[in-house]
Amino acid sequence: MPRSAAAGYQERMNIRSSIMHLLTFLVLATGSATSAHAADCASVGRAIAAQDGGTLQVATEQSQGGQTVCVVVYTVPGSNGQPPRRVERQVPAN
Repeated sequence: MPRSAAAGYQERMNIRSSIMHLLTFLVLATGSATSAHAADCASVGRAIAAQDGGTLQVATEQSQGGQTVCVVVYTVPGSNGQPPRRVERQVPAN
């Protein structure tokens, strides 16, 4: 039995809709994992900055050599009237 053009169109739209739902799920799942790591980097960054008496400026997650690291940037108060000193450290994300 030959299919009508409308039936073929509807089938393509159903497939397209399924693919879009799958892609949306994958993006959301990946995003939540990334934000969890980013939150971990922020807490690690705050702890590192506090150990040096500094203030966290930014903590970002990066992949280096197949490993996930947190790049932490913080400032430490200057001594003898000097401006704050910028410190950047890389630490394992786990």
